[in-house]
Amino acid sequence: MNINNLLIGSSVSKRFFIICLNLLFAYTGAFAAQQQPREYQLKAVFLNGFTKFIVWPEHAFAKSDTPLRICVLGEHPFGKALDIAVANTNRRKRKGRQIEVRYINMIEQIPGCHTLYVSKSERYQQAVILDYVVRYPVLTVSDIDHFVINGGMIQFYVRHNKVRFLIDPQTIRDVGLEPDGNLLRIADVVSSNNR
Repeated sequence: MNINNLLIGSSVSKRFFIICLNLLFAYTGAFAAQQQPREYQLKAVFLNGFTKFIVWPEHAFAKSDTPLRICVLGEHPFGKALDIAVANTNRRKRKGRQIEVRYINMIEQIPGCHTLYVSKSERYQQAVILDYVVRYPVLTVSDIDHFVINGGMIQFYVRHNKVRFLIDPQTIRDVGLEPDGNLLRIADVVSSNNR
């Protein structure tokens, strides 16, 4: 199994595959000692990389220097991978902002988050979490089965040893966020109308 098999399928155009590879290699310098990145290292890179392809409204930030926050709700599977990916990004800033990782364990801590990764440990509270977060301009991401079908925005899955993701652009737009067309081209797009 090589890194090309872990990323995304061959159906993705060469240009957007290169974007993904650039994201991977830009954020995983600290993983270079390992022969191949593990699944959650790749998911951490993508989770951090999504911040490059989503536009948040100005009112999502309290001040002009408010960091862009990636929050992980519940038990997180990333180890140090997400912190490493974010540390590499913060050398350059993202959209003029630092990125900050927060590990949270209650839905009341969601306000102030910009991206929310919902851990599999929270799968039984998925409906409550998604019902709560819909009031905020927060990108929701998970690898819980049927996450996008149940109202989430981006769902990781692995098929044939490839990390892929589903995305529902309308659900993203419904909370005032705007996904970049490049992100939509490398994802499997799901329509809210099909739910």
